Amino acid sequence: MNIKPTHVRATTRRCALFVLAAAALTGCRDHQPITAPVIPQAAPDAGAPHTAYISVSNLSPEPGSTIVVSANVRLDEAFTVASFVARIDYDPTALYFMEEVAGADMMHVLNAQEKQITVAAASAQGSSSGVLFRLRFRVDKPAGLASLALAVSELNDPQFKSQLSSVTLARSLRLDQSLAPIRKTPR
Repeated sequence: MNIKPTHVRATTRRCALFVLAAAALTGCRDHQPITAPVIPQAAPDAGAPHTAYISVSNLSPEPGSTIVVSANVRLDEAFTVASFVARIDYDPTALYFMEEVAGADMMHVLNAQEKQITVAAASAQGSSSGVLFRLRFRVDKPAGLASLALAVSELNDPQFKSQLSSVTLARSLRLDQSLAPIRKTPR
């Protein structure tokens, strides 16, 4: 896979954010994204640094239930994310996009289309959490989880150096029960 690094050249961080927002709103078609098929019942290699992956709150949801889908990058102490452009593709006949969920520590611009959601984000300090974004979906058909696919077309460190070539994409979904809402038990 030959991915050319993209260098963001702007005199201020505001200009960089504006460029990222404009790219997200135009669909980022001029970059070659990395994509991977999704296999619902397996987990990615949790030990590999710089792995991009999708995690979900429930791998076996019931029709009509809601799930949280999170796009993540596994980081180490030598790499933080300062800006990115990423996309989640999904089957709109099986999953209904509801909203973005708070939890990431970067400023986001979201462009929701019928079959894909593009997110551009930036942070002056960079993020070391690894969470790119979180989205809530209503599950109309549980098999729709297999349609979830992550594409990352830009991923830059705080010096605006592209880190895309150092990131691999996991080939499966990962269960993250911390994304599920806390259920209150009756007393």
